[in-house]
Amino acid sequence: MEDRENLYGSLLKDLDLKKVDEKYDAEAFGNFYIILAAKEFQIRYVNDRDFLTIEFASNYVPPNKYGFTEWLDLSFLMNLVNNAPEINPDNTRDNFTRIRELNDFLKNEYDLINDLLDKDNYKFTLDKLDALLEEEFRRRYPNAIKD
Repeated sequence: MEDRENLYGSLLKDLDLKKVDEKYDAEAFGNFYIILAAKEFQIRYVNDRDFLTIEFASNYVPPNKYGFTEWLDLSFLMNLVNNAPEINPDNTRDNFTRIRELNDFLKNEYDLINDLLDKDNYKFTLDKLDALLEEEFRRRYPNAIKD
């Protein structure tokens, strides 16, 4: 994707976001990531072999045991906020549609996202997502986990 700034440019103007990192690798399928920082969280646009998505991480989650930030797909948070029937549905939307929906969610729910991922609430929010994702996994694959 040659004009990557079109993905997020309007968010920089409309919201209190700043670009903090970007990497592009022409030799690895044109993969790239772009990280934008908000007050309470970061978002990362990721293009991996022409699949484009947006991930998020609270600024308060400590790095994992390897020292890396743990990112989650923004659609999980969007589906939680919107009380969708599934947190992780099969996503067959094209890149343009998926990114437009996620950008709209960021614009429309920016204050709520900051609240959900702030120092006081991020643990509850991530625990709720983990529980819903596990419940959904067990429902889809009832024999995959032995209790």
